[in-house]
Amino acid sequence: MGFSDWLWTETGRRHGISLKAMAEFLWQHLTGIGVGTDLIIEALSKDFVGAGRQDLPEFLANQGLSIKGEKISSIKLPVKRQGRHLKAVAE
Repeated sequence: MGFSDWLWTETGRRHGISLKAMAEFLWQHLTGIGVGTDLIIEALSKDFVGAGRQDLPEFLANQGLSIKGEKISSIKLPVKRQGRHLKAVAE
C-alpha cells in the first residue's frame, strides 16, 4: 500500500496514468525509499521488453539502455523464445 498511497499523494489520481508515467513514478518512489537503481533499472527494463514495447521511458533511455540495437542483449529475458523474438525485431 505504500506505493499506492504515495502515488495518490503525488498525483491525486487513481487511474488514467500512462505506462511511461507510471514507470517514472515507480522509479521516483523506489529510489526515494532506498532501493538500488541497478535493481530498478533491470526490473523496469525487463517489463518494457517483455511487454514488447519499442519505446523506453526517457529516464531508462538516459541510463544507456536501448530497445533496438545491440544494447538489448544486456537485458536478460527468462525465456529463450522471447529473446530470439526480440533480437529478430531489433535487427
